[in-house]
Amino acid sequence: MRSREIGLATELSGEGQVPSPLPTERARRRSVRRQCPGGVDGALLDLDRGTRDVVVRAAGGEPADAEDDQGGGHPTQSPAVAELRRQAAGLEERARHGACAHAFRTTALATTSALYSEIRPGRSGDAAGAAAADRAPTTTAERPANPTAPIAARQRRRRCICEPNLHPYGLDQVDGRDRRHRSAIGWARREVAVAEPTQCRILGPLEVLVGGRPVALGGRRPRALLATLLLDAGRVVPTERLTAAVWGDELPGSVRAQVSIHVSALRRALERAGCAHPMIETVPGGYLVRTDALRLDADEARRCLDEARDAVDKGFVDKAAELLRYALSSWRGPVLAELTGSDITGSSLTTGAARLEELRLTIAEEWADVELGRGGHRAVSGELRALVAEHPLRERLRARLMRALAESGRQSEALDAYREGRRVLVDELGVEPGAELRRVEQAVLTGEIGPATRPDESTPGGPASGDTVPARDDAVPSSLPRDVASFTGRAAEVERLGELIRDGGALAIAGAGGVGKSALAIHLAHLVADRFPDGRLYVDLHGSTPDGVPLEPAAVLVSFLGALGVPTSAIPSGDDELDAMFRSLTHRRRLLVVLDNAADARQVRRLMPGGPGCAVVVTSRRVLGALDSATSLTLDVFDDDDAHELLARIAGRERVETEPGATADVVRMCERLPLALALAAARLASRPSWSVRDLADRLAGEHGRLSELTVDDQGVRASFMVSYADLDDPHTGRMFRLLGLLDGLDVGVPVAAALADVSEDRAEEVLDRLVDAQLAQTRAPGRYHMHDLLRLFAHERAVAEETEEARVRARRRAVHCYVGTALTASSIVAPSYAWRTDLAPTTLTHPGVALTSVADVNAWVEVERDNLIAAARQAASGDEPGVAMSLAAALDAPLEYRGRWREQLTVGEIALQAATRTGDPRHLGLAHNDLGWAYNTLGYFTEALDHLEQGLARWQSVGHREGEALTLHGIGVVCRSLGRLDRALDCLGRASRLGDPGRAATCLTSTGLVYHRLGRLTEAVAAHEASVALAREKGTMRTEVIALGNLAEAHRLAGTADRAVATFREALAAGRATGYAGTYWEAEHLWGLGRALHDLGMDGCDSWQRSAAILLALGLVGPEEAAEIERNPDPETPAAIIGQL
Repeated sequence: MRSREIGLATELSGEGQVPSPLPTERARRRSVRRQCPGGVDGALLDLDRGTRDVVVRAAGGEPADAEDDQGGGHPTQSPAVAELRRQAAGLEERARHGACAHAFRTTALATTSALYSEIRPGRSGDAAGAAAADRAPTTTAERPANPTAPIAARQRRRRCICEPNLHPYGLDQVDGRDRRHRSAIGWARREVAVAEPTQCRILGPLEVLVGGRPVALGGRRPRALLATLLLDAGRVVPTERLTAAVWGDELPGSVRAQVSIHVSALRRALERAGCAHPMIETVPGGYLVRTDALRLDADEARRCLDEARDAVDKGFVDKAAELLRYALSSWRGPVLAELTGSDITGSSLTTGAARLEELRLTIAEEWADVELGRGGHRAVSGELRALVAEHPLRERLRARLMRALAESGRQSEALDAYREGRRVLVDELGVEPGAELRRVEQAVLTGEIGPATRPDESTPGGPASGDTVPARDDAVPSSLPRDVASFTGRAAEVERLGELIRDGGALAIAGAGGVGKSALAIHLAHLVADRFPDGRLYVDLHGSTPDGVPLEPAAVLVSFLGALGVPTSAIPSGDDELDAMFRSLTHRRRLLVVLDNAADARQVRRLMPGGPGCAVVVTSRRVLGALDSATSLTLDVFDDDDAHELLARIAGRERVETEPGATADVVRMCERLPLALALAAARLASRPSWSVRDLADRLAGEHGRLSELTVDDQGVRASFMVSYADLDDPHTGRMFRLLGLLDGLDVGVPVAAALADVSEDRAEEVLDRLVDAQLAQTRAPGRYHMHDLLRLFAHERAVAEETEEARVRARRRAVHCYVGTALTASSIVAPSYAWRTDLAPTTLTHPGVALTSVADVNAWVEVERDNLIAAARQAASGDEPGVAMSLAAALDAPLEYRGRWREQLTVGEIALQAATRTGDPRHLGLAHNDLGWAYNTLGYFTEALDHLEQGLARWQSVGHREGEALTLHGIGVVCRSLGRLDRALDCLGRASRLGDPGRAATCLTSTGLVYHRLGRLTEAVAAHEASVALAREKGTMRTEVIALGNLAEAHRLAGTADRAVATFREALAAGRATGYAGTYWEAEHLWGLGRALHDLGMDGCDSWQRSAAILLALGLVGPEEAAEIERNPDPETPAAIIGQL
């Protein structure tokens, strides 16, 4: 800024000499430039240094250099002189900044004049004072051209300066008081080495300067410690607050010793840099930064604000504008930006930084008021535009921008600014502009504000000259975003949760990204808003925001307190004080607080209001179980009805309802996830030429599905990435990626442990962390699930971050775990099938899960059947078709025993694919055999016979007797179903002769069933009895149970129902004893028992209903058929039972 006139008088060498007249301004400036190569600002700096010495000497003290030379203090120095020294010391730094140097200099001169009057009563402001000034010592020595001349030489030179127009507020034309100030003081200067106060700057990156040179403060922790002390300069900072600020929640074991070490290091650094006085003092309970040993830019800014307000009160608006402009220039960027963004620092720094940022905005607003008040609308509009762009939601700044534009004759731009502000407020917060902004808009529209107007008391936007700066608006806060226009479903949740918070209370809504937590919370808040007349506060805590940093609770509290009407200057800096003030302010209020997108319970706990009439709604991707007294809800995806409704509301109801099949496909591929559905519907709505089927086809490709579910900067992938990036443990991230390599619906702990090559305990711990992060769900103890979209994202991350070799090894370990377990299961339920599994020997990297009983096998099959199919398919299509063949061979018996015939058919098809790749005739024979048996049980007899005959040919080509016997047995069973009974008996006889005794036992009971068809029931009974005996002899429990059931049915058909009942009960008991409870065979025997009881005239309904329940659980009857069986006293036999009789 251009400095005002500087007069260089003649030097005074002794008392009684009178200064010569002032030179012209041009001559004076030439003199300054000659004697101070640094220019006018450099001259100001040097001249201001002299101010201290001359005035202190005049007051009866010694100049600063005398103190330095003597190495001691001033034992006789009065308190007034000490105060004078302190005031003068601030002069140099003010001039050093350059901006508003004149304003600071004139203010300092006035202050010094007042102090001089106190020190020398009657000597200032009158003739005596002028005479004293005239008698000041002088010298005529010339100032050296080189300002860096040796100090000893420079100490011999003095120069006196005086400055005209020394009104305390910088006015050029004032009354006689101005002349008294001008004549009261003669300024002399002495070139001496003065110990400059240490400069500390926190309005930007932390910086400490000694002698104008930066001090090396060390690493981030000592800098954080010093910053915490500077934020409370002049006040004791407890050690506990320092440790919390520097280390956050991760305190070292010797924390007090660490604080002491950092403080000592800072002291040494300051001392080495030449700091004249100790700056950091140790006091009881903590540490203190001495304000008399430093100059702090934040204090300077506050003093500017106070002086500016005082200037406005006294009518000196030009002075106020300069002070406020200078205060704003003190900010060099975000406050302590390099520290508040650190993950090692706690909330005290964040709190202090937030308070100083709020101070900056307050200064900016008051600067705008003052500038507009003095008609500076043209000069201020550009800077107001920048401030409004930086803070688009700050209505006061926007109102002043509108006024500045309107008074500059740019009414259309002013109205554009209003419209833009309204758009931002509605889009971001869901609220209309406040009263002040609306009043300014109306004033612009009516011409009340225009090129010829100036603001006065009746028009908002800024006070006239002499008015006080307006206070903050203390209206009831209402910062809820607007309600979600397309909010859909959740009727039960809305009703229940609305009742929970209607009269106060806390609610924590958790759920995966994109499940609709925020939408539900905001919708709920709008429904109950009228129950909370004292305000509605909303904050996005950025716990799961892409590229965002979670907000510190302290910063949110500062914002909340401001919204509740607390002036910035009254907001405390300490965490405890912040918490206490918030609780106190909310204790008797009825407030609704929405804490959206929380990272964890720690971030939320301090933001809970203190009043019993307050309600809090929290949303988070994590379950906030540690949040006291809060009712928790974990939000799941939509049901089908709500999913279809959301699509219809966004994409168009008629469009969706005309393609129900395609709509169902879209819903399925979006996994009923609200975010995915909304994005899919938005794509459809913006593309009128697309049909719903077009969208469904685009989503069908797994590798491009996540890209399809992206609109602008919103997408399912981005939502998932936030949760993934928040994982703080590399093992958890690796487990997440590897889970994406599996195609199964869920995963158990043993398979996950094999996948990641870790222990089961470790695997379960990591999986639970994924559940906490909403990157997996748990449906049952030990079972973990990812929906398809999340699995696709995990697969993307695996491809991006894991090597191909690592992916292959991980997938192999998981598949081998399934194979090892299947081999164990087969050996338990069908020991005679060992030859089948030996056809595809595999060296396994994992032994699988330890199963010990048929019940274990059945339970394992039920839980893992879909995953087993997925694993077999992955192996068959990958680089291990032999492994897929082993898995298929081992799964046949366990699946058959459970009656999982459809799954048996699918595994057979996969086995045929793998066998084709291996080219082994035995593999092809086994695959065709298993497909034939599966087709037969499902009633596709022609297809069954075709596959069995192909299998038989393969076995015969290599002379494999066991395989040939197995397939001949199957052909005999199919021929019985086709009514080709003679061929059936022939094939069964050949199979019995080729196979082992176990095979002979099963062939005998199958022969008995052919006799049923022939009506040769005596022979049928004999065949079944022989089968039972042989099975007991050989210990083949499954054959024994099946043969007993067939024997019972033969008795019933023979008319001996009482023997049938007894034998069915024997079969059921044998089955339960050997672990066949809940299998198809139990259902078949229960049905036969019911018919036998019915034949005896007894009630068989209980047996039929129990049978129907098992068949329903196995998927062999539907709900309607099961319900009909329960209603009917004499139901028809289900097709699943008929096909096996």
